Amino acid sequence: MSPNNFMNNPVDQQPFPVDAFPPIAYNAIMEVQRNTQTPFPMIASSMLGALSLAIQSKVDVCRMDGLTGPCSLFVLTIAESGERKTTIDKLFTKPIRDFEASQAIAMKPELEKYRAEKAAWIEKRKGILLAIRANAKQGEKADEQ
Repeated sequence: MSPNNFMNNPVDQQPFPVDAFPPIAYNAIMEVQRNTQTPFPMIASSMLGALSLAIQSKVDVCRMDGLTGPCSLFVLTIAESGERKTTIDKLFTKPIRDFEASQAIAMKPELEKYRAEKAAWIEKRKGILLAIRANAKQGEKADEQ
């Protein structure tokens, strides 16, 4: 199908099945659409991407042949500049970004402790490797004493 015929595809003429979503998702889509006048497919794909991100560590999908994996989605929206892609994404990902920011603050002491322990471990490792090299040059055993 050529790019010019893509926009005339009969599938594009069908109403978007927003009513197929569960009530809470349907209500979110409808509220965002009322506030932004953005097309339903753009809103729904953004919402599904945010939902996928929020639950991917909690839910696995079972596929054929017993394969399982996270319920991650890769969402790509192609639209003109000014079509509110970023606005819609920000609406759905704000709680996720807020949670990440609060966790970064809460975990700052733990992260600093980890970095200090890692730096100490790296220096100790360097010392051990230098001792091994020195022993090896002198023909002695290279193991730690």
